[in-house]
Amino acid sequence: MKIPFGFLLVLLISGLAHGQIQTTGLVPLDGYMSFRLDKDVANDRVTLTLSGPADRWFSLAFNAELMLANTDCVVLTADNQLTDAYLPGGHHAPLADLENDWTLVANTVNDVTGIRTIQAYRVLTTGFDQDYDFSLTPAVLHTIWAYSSTPEFILTHHGADNYGGADVSYTTLHTVVQDRGGLVLYPNPADQQFSMQLPEGTENSMLVIYNELGQTVYQQQGTPLHSYEVSCRSYEDGIYYIKVTSEHDESIRRLVVKHS
Repeated sequence: MKIPFGFLLVLLISGLAHGQIQTTGLVPLDGYMSFRLDKDVANDRVTLTLSGPADRWFSLAFNAELMLANTDCVVLTADNQLTDAYLPGGHHAPLADLENDWTLVANTVNDVTGIRTIQAYRVLTTGFDQDYDFSLTPAVLHTIWAYSSTPEFILTHHGADNYGGADVSYTTLHTVVQDRGGLVLYPNPADQQFSMQLPEGTENSMLVIYNELGQTVYQQQGTPLHSYEVSCRSYEDGIYYIKVTSEHDESIRRLVVKHS
């Protein structure tokens, strides 16, 4: 689904620096595992959302169809630890990188399904030889995945069935703006509500909140205050874009909603 043409037009003619948001969308792997990659080129960030069994290690490797030497991967090595790692080749356990470039920002467990979902981010290109370069845009990204056959976080063999591969491609959602305005959102990620600090001179401005498909989820004309709160209790978990337009300026910010 494309975003409304009017919004896209505003972004394209704004005269500010812009960059693409690209996503793989949700990629189901098996009954337990799935992942999603979102690349924010303008802000030099890739966000990984990865799900797997809550009580054991699970792993995803990038740009590989086999367990080849120096293949970049991430592994949940404890219930609260996502490890930046690489495969040494053959059927050997991943080894941790010298530096962990992934920042874990969300870690939730569904008590009904027994599935853990984590979210983490890193820069597109770390400069480390064993890290995959997410700034590249191949037609197809090859991934391999695995999880433990037993409920433990020790990196033992994944078993005969708990592994596989998936080939994915990116879809460009839309173009987002990096502006020079002073719009501030906090907290970010948000759970039940978030606060907005508007820049000076934005009285009587238009506030619009879009989801990542470009659909309007909130709109208010003539915001009277420089600081106020917005409820996001009814919003689904995901990425939203906050746009404040005044007579002389426009500010756009990215908001992550993640309910605890």
